[in-house]
Order: sequence, then structure tokens, then C-alpha cells
Amino acid sequence: MNMLLFSVNALSGAIGAPIWALLARRVQPRRLLAAALLLQIPLLLTAIPIRQPTVSLAVALIFLQGLAGSGSLMFICFNFMMSIKADMSHAALRMGFLEMLRYCVTWLLTSYVFVASPSTVVGTAEAPLPAKVYWLLAPVAAVALCTTLVPGVLCLFAPGPYREDRFPGWDFHLLGKRKVFLLLGLSDIIGALALFPGTCYVSWWLANGWTSESLAWISVIFAVLLAVSTLLWSLALSRAVVHGFSFLIGVTLLLAPASILRAVVQEEVSTFTFLGRSDVAVSICLVSLIAEGIRGSAIWAVKVRVLNSRWRLLSYGSLLLSCQSLAAMLSPFLCEWIARMHSGTFISANQKELADATVVTIVPLCLLQFIVQMLTAPYIREELGLASSGSLNRGRGANGVGGVGAETASPSAALHSARSCWRVREMLPFLALGAGVGLVIAVVTAEQTLIRRPLPFSPLRRCLLGGMPLCKRVVDEIDPRQADFTSPLRYGPNKFGQSTTGKFNCAARMKHLGGDTFAFWPYGRCQVWQCGKAAFRNARVAFPLDKAEVWSHHCSMSGQGHILVHLFEWRWPDVARECEDYLGPSGFTAVQVSPPMEHVLGESWATRYQPVSYRLDSRGGNTSEFVGMVARCRNAGVAVMVDVILNHMAAPVVQSPTSERGKECGGSENTSETSTLPCLGWSGTVFGNRQFLHGTPGYDYYDRKDFHHYQGNERSNCGLPPWTNNRHLCDLTGLVDLDTENVDVQRQLQLFLKALYEVGVTMLRLDAAMHMYPESIAEMLEPFPFEYVVQEFYPPVLKFEHETMTKAIQIGSLTSFDIGQQIAQVIFDSWDSSAKAWRNRSAYFKGLLQIGQNSPPDCQYAVCGSPYPPEKSLMFLDNHDQQRQRWKPEKGGPPPNPLCQWDGTNTIGDCRPIYKHGLEYHLAQRFLLAWPYGDAVRIMSSFSFSRFDQGPPGVKVDSLHDMPTTPVNCRATPDRSPVSTEYDDDVVRPWVCEHRWTGMSGLVRLRRLTGTSYTVSHTFSDDQGHVAFGIGRVAFVALNRGFNWMAKQGSNKSWDLVGLDSGLPHGVYCDLAQEPGPVPDPSRWNGTCVSRVVVSPGGLLANTQVSPAGVLAIHVAYQINDEKEVDQIVFV
Repeated sequence: MNMLLFSVNALSGAIGAPIWALLARRVQPRRLLAAALLLQIPLLLTAIPIRQPTVSLAVALIFLQGLAGSGSLMFICFNFMMSIKADMSHAALRMGFLEMLRYCVTWLLTSYVFVASPSTVVGTAEAPLPAKVYWLLAPVAAVALCTTLVPGVLCLFAPGPYREDRFPGWDFHLLGKRKVFLLLGLSDIIGALALFPGTCYVSWWLANGWTSESLAWISVIFAVLLAVSTLLWSLALSRAVVHGFSFLIGVTLLLAPASILRAVVQEEVSTFTFLGRSDVAVSICLVSLIAEGIRGSAIWAVKVRVLNSRWRLLSYGSLLLSCQSLAAMLSPFLCEWIARMHSGTFISANQKELADATVVTIVPLCLLQFIVQMLTAPYIREELGLASSGSLNRGRGANGVGGVGAETASPSAALHSARSCWRVREMLPFLALGAGVGLVIAVVTAEQTLIRRPLPFSPLRRCLLGGMPLCKRVVDEIDPRQADFTSPLRYGPNKFGQSTTGKFNCAARMKHLGGDTFAFWPYGRCQVWQCGKAAFRNARVAFPLDKAEVWSHHCSMSGQGHILVHLFEWRWPDVARECEDYLGPSGFTAVQVSPPMEHVLGESWATRYQPVSYRLDSRGGNTSEFVGMVARCRNAGVAVMVDVILNHMAAPVVQSPTSERGKECGGSENTSETSTLPCLGWSGTVFGNRQFLHGTPGYDYYDRKDFHHYQGNERSNCGLPPWTNNRHLCDLTGLVDLDTENVDVQRQLQLFLKALYEVGVTMLRLDAAMHMYPESIAEMLEPFPFEYVVQEFYPPVLKFEHETMTKAIQIGSLTSFDIGQQIAQVIFDSWDSSAKAWRNRSAYFKGLLQIGQNSPPDCQYAVCGSPYPPEKSLMFLDNHDQQRQRWKPEKGGPPPNPLCQWDGTNTIGDCRPIYKHGLEYHLAQRFLLAWPYGDAVRIMSSFSFSRFDQGPPGVKVDSLHDMPTTPVNCRATPDRSPVSTEYDDDVVRPWVCEHRWTGMSGLVRLRRLTGTSYTVSHTFSDDQGHVAFGIGRVAFVALNRGFNWMAKQGSNKSWDLVGLDSGLPHGVYCDLAQEPGPVPDPSRWNGTCVSRVVVSPGGLLANTQVSPAGVLAIHVAYQINDEKEVDQIVFV
């Protein structure tokens, strides 16, 4: 709405200015001035009887008011040369006094509006504008009435030139000779394109945390300062036009548009300082407003002097104002388009968003304006009519300077002084150009530095050195007492028996002492070190530290080789048992669990992602069960990663029963849009639309002001989709979006993270991280030494927003959604829509060897190269969202079968390998573990589903409070591709447990041993769907694509590997891909093996086969050394 009304007002100015100039040829100017003022009175009075305002009515009133107001140019024209002397100095003084009065009135009215805040009065359908609004606006209307009526009447009795003059004509024949006027006019037109963002500073102040009351007092103070500044400037300008124009030239050429300063300061505060309400930023903004007034008046003074005629000023000025107004009309739309190109928008009440949009629009446009402004340098002295060097003595006495009383000055001294002044004046344009070029370079450099500068975020990362490099020890403290966050010098186990609180205190101690590295012992010892980045470059241990964790700003989260499993919707006791019985013994480093906070009631899995409070009470279990699960998993050597939601809270919408789903809960009556069912969380917590008022104040207590919302409407907000909206500020699929840039919101979220950390949670998956500013995430995570943090980012954001990716990888790793698509397009057959038949793609199976970020240039797929940096990528085939995409009703789901009907070249769309693809999926997940690419790997552990929103086993349709079944009863490894209907509909064993399928533990061990520290040493592939590769001469993997019984494509034959080069030493190896249960660490492995592989001298494989859709994986660490067993080998 603001953009529309701004453009309408500008359009009316573009139309009105030449109309008033034409009328001046027929009507006395004094009468026109009176009409221009008095016509605004009925427009003011029109608003009084209106009770049902509409957009069209607002547009009409703004347009008419703009037409009337565009006659103000005549006042400027006739103020110039008001007297017969055409004394510009007196004109400058008169205009200065009038401007002083105008500024005072404007800012005092602004102060009143801030105090009264009529826009905060909520209307109703019957009375959109309550009576209170009229009373609040009455003083403003009264002042506006007086300031238009009184001057309008006085103009009717204007003296002197105002009475009889007529506008003789346009007189454009001299326009081409007024180069200064043309260039300054072009500069103003360019500046008008940046006019809209230049007016958004008040919105930014409010978004920065300033209250209306505070801004009211600031407006009063600024009104006084602006009045004094205007008066002083008018005096200076008056003296400048009397005593010489050098001062005026300097201001005109050297003073750049002050809105650049305002934009850069707002960006700096919004992006890097996080000061909350910034006094300095507002002060600089106010100074920039004064500078804008000085610059504008100086340029107008130059234009007036150059034209030297009120008639030319009226004709040329009318043309210029029309062009400026047309540019201003385009300003909102052009600037919004530029902002959208940089992922910003002005349709926002968020300080960061406004600052981003402002800086990317104002800086380039105003710099271009300034460059054009400086082009006047070669012409300005001549067209202003500056005295020549020969006339410098004009008015002096015969003996030199000053006439009477100056006899002592010699003629030679006077001539030398005159020549010096002439040289300075001649050099002024060149000095101005040089200074201007320097300013342009400085501003462009500052803008690029601000936008591309790394986050002021230096997280602590765990170092894998096993000790300390050559560093300086700052302090060594031992305090084994129970640690808590209120006793920063205690480092012992906390009340949950976890060492995390002591570690947190040790990190805080390090920061307090100015160190950059610390060593921590769980029993309660903390050492702080000062190392510097150079100490870690050699990665050489100078001080071995037994059983200590070393953390530093100079270490990296990458390269730690984490292998996770997502136990989706498992209950906490079942997670704990799985950690002890399978994950720990199998080598998994971490387990990802569903969000543990209280969520909305309902059957769907998606309810877990709609938090109501931060109580650790959910469908997964209660607080004590969660605490026990974390402790048991950590004791089993498995870290816990929490899927944490910081971006939003629950939507006030009914989830169950189906008959009420989608309605707003907590209504007073049942309608098609509202339900009387209460808005309740799992623990009974009541919530409302952007109101979570039953939590703990300061912890999980949110009012409407804590959420992003429409300006002036705290109950509503923009939505996603459509995805053209601002993803940082809009509600994601109706989930109310927290204002994560708000300092109070950040503190509450940080306290929640602190509660998780105290329990023992050391890893985070940040759900919807791409919908939060990286700066906000960094601020919340800054105090914590988390072991691993992964952020949910989809590929398009990273492809088109390089700065966002740069900031995000400073915070942690990224969820690599591309890898699942890339593997899918290699292993799946294609559908020929014209022939209505499946096409065998076995020949393309070799594409597995090209998986990764650096795909070959001849890659034929829509998904080839990946924007995800491999060292910052969490690799996975599918996740809880992606595996269900094709089952969404809005996408036509559920599909008739799991097969993906794609053409073999274009994007494979929402299709990913999921458990329903059977052995194809199993082959893909084992390949993902074996292929040395990416940083960490996550394996999905699903439950069977047939509907998109289906809840976990045990949760019935339309249920509110059902718990998942326990214990978890896992399915066996599938025996075909895709799985059979009987397999998918098995209600006795509804948990799929892909992480337990045959060979998964063995491939986990292989990944732990090779990771990405080894590279592929050699490869083999053919057109029959066979692929093999060696890893650093320590491991060998072979894959056989197999047969798809539904598509009837592929081969159902085993692959004979005899004679294939493994690259490994002669011996007998255990085929890790065939191990059915947990595979111990090599140091604990006793040689027990289901399937063994012989490697003959020279590294060639002996009698070995790989079954259809099978995998062979061997590693030198799992070599059987007993040569007597060679004769007893059972070949696969």
C-alpha cells in the first residue's frame, strides 16, 4: 500500500507541475498560488465524513492532493527575484526562514503522530475508523488547515511582482546551453529513482526497537536542531551568493547524497553489531537528513543562479519536476525489483530486511547520481558567472586591497594575492572531481566489505589432535564441584551427571581471559591456552593431554567423520536401547531424534514440528525419559542430535480430527473457518494466534510482538508459499514466524538451547535454518561449544545467494539435498512417455563414479554440480520430508507405485530413493557410506506409511494423544526392488529400520576407517550395471545394479569379480557388506565373518561374486590372518 500511494503521489506531481505552469500564462500567479493552497482544504475536509475507507478512495485523494501541491514550484520561482534588484541573497534568507518553519511544523506533527499512534487503534467491520482515530487526527488536521488557509488568503493580496506578472512562455531555446542545469537535473532524476528507499528510515527505526514514545521525543529535539541548522545554512548561503560562489560550488560538487551514509549505517547495525536499539544509528540518520536538506538547497540555489530568470526557472523547472516525479513514481517498483534480486524486500517490518533492501538500492543509484553531479565541475564556474582574475581588484582602492587605509599594500602584493585566489578557484573543480572519485571508491569498497564481510562469529570447534600444539597456557584450574550456569568457575559433572555444563563454563572462562583454545577434563579441570592460527597449521602435538577434550576457534567441525541415524518418531526408551544394543556397537557416532519439545495435538508426524512450549514433554516421552535416553546414548558412545525448531511456533490450526482439520482453533463458534476445539499442546499448554502466554516468562513466553507480522496487524503475516515472498519474515506453511532478529526472542531461544546442552545434547539439526538470517543463528549459538551443527538449506538458496552460503558455512554444516537426487537419477530406470514403456538405464550406472560436487562438464542430468561444499555437507538419501513428497495430496499423491516416471535427463523432481524402492535403496545407502565424498552421513530409519500425514505406528487416525508402539519391531532387509505389497503392508513389523539392514554396520565401519581422508585410487565400470572402486589402497567396493521386477529392467544375474584388481594386499578379507549385525571396531574384532573374500597375489580377486543389487566391501583392517582357513572359505 505504501508503495502504491507513493507512486500515485509522484505521478500526480509529474502531471501537475506543467499544468500549473501553463495556467500561469493565463492567470495571475498570485491567484494560482492561492488556488494551489486553498484547493487542498476541501481535500482535507473530504476525509471527515468517511466511515468506510477504500483503496480507490485513498488513491483518489492522494492523487488530487498531489495535483494541488505540485503548484509549489511557482512559489520558488517568484520568491527568486521578488524585488526589482533580483537579490538572490534575500531570496535565500526568505526561503531559509520558510523552510525552517516548515521543518519545525513537520517534525512536531511527526512527534504528535508518534505519541498519539492512531494507526494502532483497531477498527471493526462496522467501524473501520473508530471515533478515537478522528479525535487523534484532529490536531493534525487543524494545523494542516491553518498552514494552507492563511497563506492561501495572503497570496490573494500579494504585492509587487506577484500581482501583474504572467508566464510569457516555455522559452526552451537556451536549455541546451545550460549544461549545469541539465546535469544537475539528470542527477536529481537519478536520485528520484532512489527516493522511496530513502524514506524508509522511520520504518527501520521502529524495527530497530525504538518505541513510538521515544521517537516522539527525538522528533521534538530534531525539529529544534533542524530549525537552527536550516537558519544557519540559509545565512551561510545568503553570504555565499553575495561574497562569491566558491563556497556554493564546493557544497554542490563535494556533498554526496547523504542517504548513502544512512543506508550503510543501518546495514552495519542490522547485520553485525546486534546492539538492539542503536542510539548512534539514529543520530547518524538525523545528521544525514540535515545534510540532505543542505545539499538539496545548494543545488537549487545553483540552478536558480544559472537560469537567472524566474520564467526560465518556471518552464525548465516544471519540466525537471515532471521528470523527477516520473522517476519517483518508478522508484518503489524499481527498488523493490533490485532488492528482490538480492533476496531483500521493502515489504517488511524487519530491520535487517529493510537495511538489506536499502543498501543494495540506494548505494548504486546514489553513487551514479553523485557521479553525474560531479560532471558539472568543468562548467559550473562559467555558468555561475564567477569573476575573472582580472576583476579580482574590482572595488579596491588605487593602492591595492581595501581602498582607504590600505595604502601600505604594494601593487605587486595585491597582484600576487589575486593570482593565488585565481589558482585556487581554477583548481576547485579538479579538486572536487578527485575528491568525488575517492568518495565513490570508498563507498563502493565499504558496501562490498559490509555485504561480503564474514560473520563476526568465531565458534569453538573440537580439535582431533589428541593434545595441544605449541601454545601459551593462560590458566589451569581444577574445580570438580557440581557445575551449573550460575557458578562459572565450577567444572564438575552437572545435576544430570553430564560434563556439558562444565565445558560451557570452561569456554566462557576462555573468552573472559582472552584465550582462543581450551582443554577440558570431564572430572572438573579447565586449561585456557593462547595459540593463534599458526599453531594448528602443522597439527603437531607439543603437549599430550590424556583424556582431555581440546576446543579452539582455530579448529574445524569438518573432518570428524560423523555417521548418524535418524530414528524418526522413536520413543526415548527405544532410542536408548538402540544406542546400547546396535548403534554404539556398530560404530554410529550420533543419533538424530525427533523434536523433544511440547507440540500440538494430532496424529500427523508434522505435529512434532509445531512447538507450543519448550517443555521436554512430547510424543517421544516425558522429561525424565528424555534425560535418561541422552545419558544412556552418551554412555554407549553415541552423541544425541536434536532436531530443534527455532524459526517458528505452532499454527493456531486444528490438526485432528480430520473433519475439523485446517480450521482455526479456539473459536467461539463452529464455522467453515473456525472451530471451538481449543488450541492445546501435548502437555495441555494453551496457545493462540501468535500468543504463547502460558509458558515460563523469559523462557518460552511469546506475545504477538515477538513474531513477524504485517505492519499494524499483529495477527497476520505474509505466507510461504508463494515462494516469491520473503522467506526470512513470512510464515512457513502457516507456522507463525518468530522474530529471531529480536534480542528478547534470541535470549529465550538461547535459554532453550542451554537447557538441551545441560542435559547432554551436543549436536543440533536446525530445522528451517534457511528461513532465519545467519546472523540471528550465529548470535544464538555463539556461547556453545557444540560438537556438530547442521542447518537445513535447500539447493536454490545456495545457488543464487553466495553471501548466504558463505555465512551459513561459518555456522556449521548444511543438509545436502542434492546427493539423493543425483544417486536417484543414476540408479533408476526412465520412462518413455511416447512409447509408454520403461527404458533400461544399466549403462548409466557408471554415473555413480561421478557423484559429487565436481561433476563432469558433459553431465546430461538436470542435477549435476552441487552448490554444497563437500567438506560442509551432511549427506543423506532421503529424510522425513523428502521421502513423503510424492504422497502429498496437492502433488496428486499417493502415487500408484514407488517407481519414478522421469525421462532420464530432466529433473527427477521430488523422487528420491526411499525404503519402498527395496534393494535399490539398500544399494544406494551402502554406496553413500562407501563413496569418499562429503563430510558426514546420515542414515534414515523410517516407519511404513501410505499417506503423507500418517503418524508413526500406534498412532491412530484422528487421535490426539496416542503414543508410538514400543518396543520397536523392525522389518527384515527387503529381497527385491521395489518392495512387495506384503512387505510394505506388514502391520506386525511397521518399523522399517533401514539402518539395521544387512551390511549397514559393516559399511559404517568402512566409512569410519576411510572417511574422506582417502581418495579413490582406481575404478571399474561397464554397460551392464557394474561398478567398482578402490579407496586409497586400503579398501575395495563393488556394486551390482540388479533387477527391478516392476519395471522389468536390469539384470538378475550375479557379477563374477574373478580377475578384477582390488588394489589390496594378498589375503583373506571379511565382506563387510554381508554382515547382518553390529561389526565391532577392528581392535575388538575377533575374525568372525559371514562371507569372506580372497585376494590373490597382485591384488586380483579370486572366486568372488556379487549378487543382483548387492555390494561387496572389504578393508585391510578386517583381514583374516589365519591362512589355514583358506581351504574352508565359502565363496559368495
